[in-house]
Amino acid sequence: MRIVFQFAACLIGVPCILNGQQWNTESVLDIVARSVDRRSADFSGGGLTDYSARAHGYVFFLAQFGDEFGEPRLVKSDQLELEVYWRSPNDSKQRIIGWRDKVDLPTVIRYHRDHLGIIQNNFGDRIRLGEGDEVRDVVHPLSARGPLLYDYAIVDSLAIRIPERTVNVYQIAIRPKNFDLPGVVGTVYLDIDDGAVVRFQFGFTPSSYLDDTLADVTITIENGLMNARFWLPRRQEIEIRRSSSWLDFPVQGIIRARWEIDGYELNPGLTDSVFRGPEIVSASLQVRDSFPWSEPLETGIAVAVAPALNLDLNEIRSSIRDLAAGRSLSGIKRIRPGVAGISDVIRFNRVEGLALGGGVGFRMDGGGGAGELSAWAGYGFGDGRLKGRFEASRSLGSLRVSLLASRLITDVSEYPIISGVANSLTGQELGRDHGDYSLIDYAGIQAGTQSGGVALSLGVERSRGVSNSVDPASGEFRPNPDLGGPAQAVAEAVVRWRRMGGGTASRSEADLRVRVGSGGGSSYQRLSARLHFHEMVKSVELRAGAWGGWGSAELPLHQNFVIGGWGTLLGEPFHAWGGRWAVTGRLEVGGSVRVPEAGLGSFFTTGRAIYIGAFVSIGGAGGQVPGVPWVPTSGSRETVGVTVEALYRLLKVEVAWSLREGTAGLAIDLNRALLAIL
Repeated sequence: MRIVFQFAACLIGVPCILNGQQWNTESVLDIVARSVDRRSADFSGGGLTDYSARAHGYVFFLAQFGDEFGEPRLVKSDQLELEVYWRSPNDSKQRIIGWRDKVDLPTVIRYHRDHLGIIQNNFGDRIRLGEGDEVRDVVHPLSARGPLLYDYAIVDSLAIRIPERTVNVYQIAIRPKNFDLPGVVGTVYLDIDDGAVVRFQFGFTPSSYLDDTLADVTITIENGLMNARFWLPRRQEIEIRRSSSWLDFPVQGIIRARWEIDGYELNPGLTDSVFRGPEIVSASLQVRDSFPWSEPLETGIAVAVAPALNLDLNEIRSSIRDLAAGRSLSGIKRIRPGVAGISDVIRFNRVEGLALGGGVGFRMDGGGGAGELSAWAGYGFGDGRLKGRFEASRSLGSLRVSLLASRLITDVSEYPIISGVANSLTGQELGRDHGDYSLIDYAGIQAGTQSGGVALSLGVERSRGVSNSVDPASGEFRPNPDLGGPAQAVAEAVVRWRRMGGGTASRSEADLRVRVGSGGGSSYQRLSARLHFHEMVKSVELRAGAWGGWGSAELPLHQNFVIGGWGTLLGEPFHAWGGRWAVTGRLEVGGSVRVPEAGLGSFFTTGRAIYIGAFVSIGGAGGQVPGVPWVPTSGSRETVGVTVEALYRLLKVEVAWSLREGTAGLAIDLNRALLAIL
């Protein structure tokens, strides 16, 4: 037997829904009532008493660190094969007969049992997740109580063409009447003839979440038409995103499950013995380990986390946000301590000395959109200065608008080149501070897309010079240059683009920044761009990156471009080269090498492989600027080196040599993806 499920969307002129309009019309309430009656009478329709099937799926645990390389990184991947059984009216059984996994980062995660199986009966009348620990007993919008708690609106009409016949389907938007109560927000596709569920994609209101680390849950259920009569599970996907409930670190843990269901046998006459015990059970270890997989695990993972599937989830989340009319759907606590990284709590550099800080964040919801307030303050014991930042933002559909004010110690480097933790250690103990700083006062407004792809800002900025205030435990600090300047009005546009492939093995990223400023008797223009490329060619990794910038004649000192040393041209003197323009490029080739694994405590190990790569870097700078220690390069500067990534590629060690200077450089830091939280 086979399932044929093919959408052939036929736009018939039904206009898009508008907030407050076309909700709960007679036609939509009629089809919803038919769906409710059908589900309560017999979920599967007359003539189907039971069935068996097979489910093939992956459950992924991923971690996302900040926005620098925004694609989540695989931590653990599980592939499962299940026998699926169902009997009218609502008996369900699933048996795991194949199970294998792959660990990319140390983890002690244990999944809830229902994360390892599929959803039967379209959740029934009450929706539960995480065995009731995550979401419990949320009323289904197509249950008998649904019309009392939800609003419905017809968005579109579709035709699904199969060999036997054409099925007409309504696309119906669903939202709670009261967003403060537990409920569902999403879209359901119903067979117009009998109200059967064809597809259901949705999220939840914040009060639905029982776990205060849950940011959101997104679910998609697709049913296929069997024997031209019965809509049965065909494809399912769920993504559960968690964030810290007590800190505002840009870290997110993600559980993502994807399932395909086929191999149906209708009315096999299942006995009571099949359904005894828990709904989801595992076969013996011997049975699971001996399952005959058709392809290597790595091949299946690459397909299951393909970028096209990721885009599906993003589009569904965007449509859910639109239905929420700007209200926040996050389950994270409304009030929480707010720091953006470890360096917001404690850090050390040569101009502040030891600096401590802390903050608070507050989220508020309203019919006009979701808002957030956040504030942070810190104090440097070396310079005796109080710093801080404040942001008030409002989400309006896919747009986010923010008011900003800050006084911060800021590095001249446009992008972070070293983690705050590593810089604090090398600065305090060795006298090697990898930054050149100024005190920036800023106030302005910013508007951008929720995804961060485009951002526009307008404000007023002033840079003040700062000097060394402390001495290191050993060695001697470089003097900090005076990068002060007049107050100026500034405007900036930022465009970011990302292409992500399977897992994190394939990605391309680009940033473009355009900035103009005027004030204090001068004006300037500044342009910078960055490109990163990472591709797997069989077992070989190819990495390439480039960065460059140009500024006009009156470019402020704190907007200079600087290169050399850690983070740009390792092996060259640190921040030796710079001016009104600079450019760097890097090409690296490497691969993983198997190594013996060693235990690190009860739960973690060193991993079974390390990455070794060789790279070449080239850079140049020009446009002499008086009053700063960096100077233009005479021609290009080249370095060659070796990089090693160990401990599941979290620890990175690089050694490089300057071909012009004949000097060597060493850098030991954590993975670049972690810079945002360090």
